[in-house]
Amino acid sequence: MKISADLIHDALEGRYAISSFGHIGGELSLEKVLFARGQDVFRDGQIYLVEDASAISLPPKRAASVALVVGDAGRLPERFETVFAFDGGVSVFELHNAVQEVYARCAKWDECLQDLLNKGSDVQAMIDASTPVLGNPLILHDGNFTSIAVSDVYRDEPALLPVLDNKRLPYLMKSDKSGRNRSRGRGDVVPLSINDRHALYVNLSQQGKFKYRLIVIEFSRELTEGDAALLEHLSLFIQLAIGLVLNESTEEAVLSRIMTGILSGEYSDSRYIEQQLNGLGWQREHTFICAKVFADILDFRNRTLHFICDSIRSAFAEQCVFEYDNCIVGVFNLAFYDGDADRIETALLGFLQDNNLKAGVSNVFSGFENFKQYYQQASAALDVGPRRKPYTAMHRFRDVVEAFLLESCMTRLPAQMLCAPELLKLKAHDAKHRTDLYRTLYVFLKNNLRSVNTAKELFIHRSTFLYRLDRIREITGLCLDDNVDMWYLLFSFKLLEYAGQ
Repeated sequence: MKISADLIHDALEGRYAISSFGHIGGELSLEKVLFARGQDVFRDGQIYLVEDASAISLPPKRAASVALVVGDAGRLPERFETVFAFDGGVSVFELHNAVQEVYARCAKWDECLQDLLNKGSDVQAMIDASTPVLGNPLILHDGNFTSIAVSDVYRDEPALLPVLDNKRLPYLMKSDKSGRNRSRGRGDVVPLSINDRHALYVNLSQQGKFKYRLIVIEFSRELTEGDAALLEHLSLFIQLAIGLVLNESTEEAVLSRIMTGILSGEYSDSRYIEQQLNGLGWQREHTFICAKVFADILDFRNRTLHFICDSIRSAFAEQCVFEYDNCIVGVFNLAFYDGDADRIETALLGFLQDNNLKAGVSNVFSGFENFKQYYQQASAALDVGPRRKPYTAMHRFRDVVEAFLLESCMTRLPAQMLCAPELLKLKAHDAKHRTDLYRTLYVFLKNNLRSVNTAKELFIHRSTFLYRLDRIREITGLCLDDNVDMWYLLFSFKLLEYAGQ
């Protein structure tokens, strides 16, 4: 789980004297702690530990990252979104351990929520597990303002009792005009006041209709910007636990429905498909890649799959992610990533590794008419790749296409019946006479019939190679001058190698 600058500040403020520069954001966007070693390139979404600001080359552009520096911050605030400066009595290793504690605490919370979700829909247990993290009372109520779950440690607080009264609650809730607790760019989390206390809430909808509301009330400590991100993170689990579905009115849902219809054959009119996708900002001239993600779980239709799907949606905004055929399909529009497929693949690989998932990825393509075929490319990569490299998380079709073609050839006939019979004769001769003519022929073909290169690779004299070549011609009858024969012979070598023969 990622953390925020807000969480880091809260964890370290009571232990060290901190000078803060820039915006202390609450977005859960920071994923790694790195030691700055004088480099001049800094990535977004990282935490950099700086021992001496004067030894760091400033990046050419401002990094949306956090820098923790010992001593004078120097010019770091010019190039980092957030900078925390500490006095010289603190070591960067001590800061590293302190930040890792924040990661560990958030990861433990996230794992607890995931475990509760896998075991069932225990919303009350999720609320109780999250109360220490937010440090304030959490309440989940339905559309009639009836409390479904309340932080157990606050349940008997006299000051909170009016908030639990469904007849009084609607009149206690007022818009928080100050908006001081609203997270920047986070439209789903809304500030309000309840009984003159600040609060944040997230509405949970079903089929486009308001059904539940998750609230955190400023009670034991002041709410911060980071609480909005934490509340939204919790709301994702609560939403899955109470069995809510995606709001069908959103553009994301419409996009997913169209893509699902293409795969299932429900939508086959290319003009209709293009019209619908154009209305959502997806154009024919855009380029795409398709990924099929496999979750290795016993019950594919349980909420774990829904949660993974929702997590991918959160990680890849404006992309199309949906469940299909007991897996998760992602269609990534490279127009939103400046056409850079490597950025998508790198980010997807990190997500897969963090969540112990596997995926097949298609080649880059454009247009909509062949989307189903590129989905099949991703499916083929997910089928073939893990059998060849079981410990690899992401398998690109371009990397497994040779194995896919060889396996496809051998679905109807075995390798020895597809390959050139001359090679079988050569293998039999080698086995009987302990010669090396089979490998000699393969190296000769691989080197495009270049005698000198072949002899060099085999570590033999050229005259020895020419003698072997004559023997190969005598035994097999091959002339080795026909290009058609050359590709068939090389293909036959690949078939026999792949089949382990």
